[in-house]
Amino acid sequence: MGAYEIHSEEVRLTKPYVKLEDGLLLGKRKGRRKIYEFRGVPYAAPPLGKRRWKAPEPPAPWVGTKTCFRDGPIAFQLAVSLQEFMEDLVSGMGFSRTKALLIRALVKFAPPRKEDENCLTLSIRTPSLEPSACQPVMVWIHGGGYVDGSGSEPMYNGHAIPSQGIVYVSFNYRLGVLGFLAHPALGEENSEGLSGNYGFLDQIQALRWIQGNIRRFGGDPSNVTIFGESGGGDAVLRLMASPLAKGLFHKAISQSPGTFHEIGFLREKGVMGCTAEEIGRAFVRHCGLEDGGGSEDLSGVKDDDGADQRLLDKLRALPAVYLAERVKTFDERFREFNPIIDGHIIPKPVLDTFRSDNQTSVPLIIGCNAHEHSVTFRFVGTPIFDHRFDRPSSSHTQNFLEQEFGEDSSAFFAHYPGIESGDTEACAQAFNDGFYGAKCFFIAKAAAVSNTVFLYHFEREPHSPKQTAGAFHAAEVCFVHGTPNMVFPMNEQDRLLSKKMVLYWTQFAKTGDPNFANSERWSPFSATAQSWLKLNHKVEQSEVTKAAIYEIFCRRLDRTLDRISASQQQKAAPVSHQDS
Repeated sequence: MGAYEIHSEEVRLTKPYVKLEDGLLLGKRKGRRKIYEFRGVPYAAPPLGKRRWKAPEPPAPWVGTKTCFRDGPIAFQLAVSLQEFMEDLVSGMGFSRTKALLIRALVKFAPPRKEDENCLTLSIRTPSLEPSACQPVMVWIHGGGYVDGSGSEPMYNGHAIPSQGIVYVSFNYRLGVLGFLAHPALGEENSEGLSGNYGFLDQIQALRWIQGNIRRFGGDPSNVTIFGESGGGDAVLRLMASPLAKGLFHKAISQSPGTFHEIGFLREKGVMGCTAEEIGRAFVRHCGLEDGGGSEDLSGVKDDDGADQRLLDKLRALPAVYLAERVKTFDERFREFNPIIDGHIIPKPVLDTFRSDNQTSVPLIIGCNAHEHSVTFRFVGTPIFDHRFDRPSSSHTQNFLEQEFGEDSSAFFAHYPGIESGDTEACAQAFNDGFYGAKCFFIAKAAAVSNTVFLYHFEREPHSPKQTAGAFHAAEVCFVHGTPNMVFPMNEQDRLLSKKMVLYWTQFAKTGDPNFANSERWSPFSATAQSWLKLNHKVEQSEVTKAAIYEIFCRRLDRTLDRISASQQQKAAPVSHQDS
């Protein structure tokens, strides 16, 4: 049953009701295209009190009508780099001095959005509420590196996608320390002995809710496409790699995924030199708990067995706003709490899952932007993301890169002149190619073994001749959603490009093939036909022009994954006892 049946068709046009098993929802019909909107719909129980740092539970039924006119509160944000990101973006767009000052003022004095631990809601936009409409569903996963962002950002709030006969869903999930804290005491609370990844489990719960309810909004639960950008693009790949998400979606689009493939392990020391549980213990000490609040030096944190229920009670009694503020003064190396490899929810590094062809086999669009680094490199400062906190001095850069790239070092240095001495622009370009482009290329090659894969490269740049941002990180998002605005303005050529991208994305969601009538042909990527679609004012397919340098980064990734795999196998191997 879709729209509430007791209402006449005339009433439903002005007051769209939807009856769920949990209760009655009232939405709105908005816009020139008359799209139905239901915003702030709970997809899980509030993760408060004893539910903090636990897997999400289904929402409780309610009495009466839940009015769904506004998005729900957003998750607590880290927001320590937002000011710098926006400053780099505004400076790089080449705006006039007056417009730049206006945008800076709007950003600075914008009213703060409500942040709340009770954030597990989603919003739905649909052109029809009839279950018989059986419309494809596109589920947007917001970016922000798992520490910032929400599903209700202005760039996502358009009607271009649902106007193509799509049910569009976006949602919030727990972020940062409230979404991904790992601690041995938390692991003692569940049969798998796991902790962390609560925010990732929220994503899976949202997809389960969609499977059970989206037909009532005119959607087809057997035709669900997940898509997202940056951290959301990474989440798409993690969902493809997680056995817990199998069957919950049928197509995937990953935009500029920042895949932290070897960063965090629950109980193994990754490249950060410590386990997620050790980081969690250090944060607990930073909050003044456990051992009376001693040193946060990770080298001084020792494992002990058993769960301390009193400690968990104290942790769960701390106000969420206190935890959100306390993390901002935590060791900067570890304050970005992210999904971790735990052997169960996320069994192993995502890239390793793909190269083993163990991911969910669904059609995939993946790609990145030409100049991702223009607004992100300042937060990394090194061509190799893994070493952003132990980057070498300029005098040691050459030796460091020779160790990283081995036999490929000469070709690597030739491609980035000056990088051996730490030239900033060369390092930034290498970061751009390695962290974004090469990983998309790596995933495309691996996924193409069993999936249909379409690779893209977004190249549109700002209009101003003074611009320096290029096709920056997240520049494609407003094109995909058809949402121009003051910071991301569009001229006529841009609007045409946006229309084409909306059609490519929605046609892919409908059929698994992005090509539409009279479109520039977008052929699948394969080992023998390594091509991508270049998205600019002129849309065209070409060979991957950066394939040679991407291959160098891919060989380094293979070596890194081999080391991780060997380490895991060594630890898992039984100890043999020989007779003396």
